[in-house]
Amino acid sequence: MALDGEALNYINRWRQAGRAPITERIILQVSNEQPLPGEMITIKWQGNGQSVSLLVNGTKILNNQPCIGTYIYSLPAQSLDAVEVIALSGRANSRCIISPTITKPRIDTFSLATEEVYINEAIRIEYNTTNAVEVNITLIGDSETVFNCDSPSGGIQLRPLQAGSYQAILTAISEHIDFSSEARVQHEIRFTVEHAPILADFSAIESTVELFKTIDLNWQTHNADNVRLIGVGINEAVDSSGIKKIAFESLGLHEFKLIANGAVEQVIETIEVNCVAPSVEMKLSASSEKIDFAETIDLEWHVQGAKQVELTSLNLEDVFQQTEGKLTLELHDTVNFTLKAIAMDDKVYEKQLRIEVELFPKPLNIDEELDCFSSF
Repeated sequence: MALDGEALNYINRWRQAGRAPITERIILQVSNEQPLPGEMITIKWQGNGQSVSLLVNGTKILNNQPCIGTYIYSLPAQSLDAVEVIALSGRANSRCIISPTITKPRIDTFSLATEEVYINEAIRIEYNTTNAVEVNITLIGDSETVFNCDSPSGGIQLRPLQAGSYQAILTAISEHIDFSSEARVQHEIRFTVEHAPILADFSAIESTVELFKTIDLNWQTHNADNVRLIGVGINEAVDSSGIKKIAFESLGLHEFKLIANGAVEQVIETIEVNCVAPSVEMKLSASSEKIDFAETIDLEWHVQGAKQVELTSLNLEDVFQQTEGKLTLELHDTVNFTLKAIAMDDKVYEKQLRIEVELFPKPLNIDEELDCFSSF
C-alpha cells in the first residue's frame, strides 16, 4: 500500500525527533487587543481534545479547562502595561498580547469668531473637541486668565481691556490623563487687540443760510474719548452725539470742525456753511397815481431784508427811514417818490413812483351849467 505525501512527512518527522510529532493544536483569541484600562476582555480558546490551562502574565488563572471555552478578564484600571495571555493544551500553546491604550482627546476646531478685535468690545472664541472630559482656555495678554469650559464643545465670550498681542490656548484632557501625556492636547490661536477706529458723522441741515437765521449742526461719533466743536462763535467740548443751533451774524463762508480724539487717533470732520444776504423785497404804492390840483393821496411803502431805507422826494421836507409807513399828502405839483433800500451785502435797490397832478381845473360845460340855472 502506497503512503501519501502527508503520511510520509509525518513518519520522517517522527524518525528525526526520536518521538511522535505533537498533534495537539489550540487557537487563542481575545475580543480586543488594544482595550482601555479597566475594560472587560473576552478570551476564547479552541483545542483539539486536550484540557486547557490559561496563563496571564505567567500566572496560571485557569487549569484543566475544556478544549473549547471562554473567560472574561478584567484589565487593571490603573495600568497601561501589556498583558500576556497564553493557552496551553498538552504540548501545544497559543499566545496573545493585550496592549492597553488610552482615550486620546482631539481638538476639531478652535477659532476666533471675530476678524477684528478692539478694546472693550466683546469677542467670542469657539471650540469643538472629541473624547475630552475637561476643557479649558487660557488667555495670555496683559495678564493670564484660565477659563474652565462646561462642555466639550461651545465657546466663551471675552472683552479685552488693553491693546496688544494676545494668545489663547485651548487644552483638552481625556479620562486617562493619569496614564499618559497623550491624554492631553493643546491648540493655540493668536490675535491682536487694537483701539477701535473713531467713526464720526458731521453735517448741517443746510449748506446756505440767510443772515441772522439759525441752522442745526448734527454730529454723532463712536469710540472717541472726547469731542470738540469749533466754529463761528463756538469752541467747546460736546457730547459724543448731539445737535447745536448756530446763529449767523456775518456774511460769508463759515467753517465748522468736529474734532474727535481717541487714545491713538484723532478724526477731524469739516463742513462749510455759506451765509448770504436775505433778498430785498420793496413795495411802494399810492391810493391814486393821477389827481387834481390840491387833492390828497395816501402813500404807503414796505421794505424787507434791507439794513437801510430812505423814502425821498422834492416835495418831502423829511427823509423817511422807516422800513414801512403810510403818509397822507396834499399835492400841488407832479411828484416823483424814490424808495431806496441798501441790502445786507451793500447792494442798492430803488423803486420809483410818479404821481401826476392836474394843475388847471377842468373846463366848465356851459350847457350843463345853464340847465342848472333853468331849474330855479
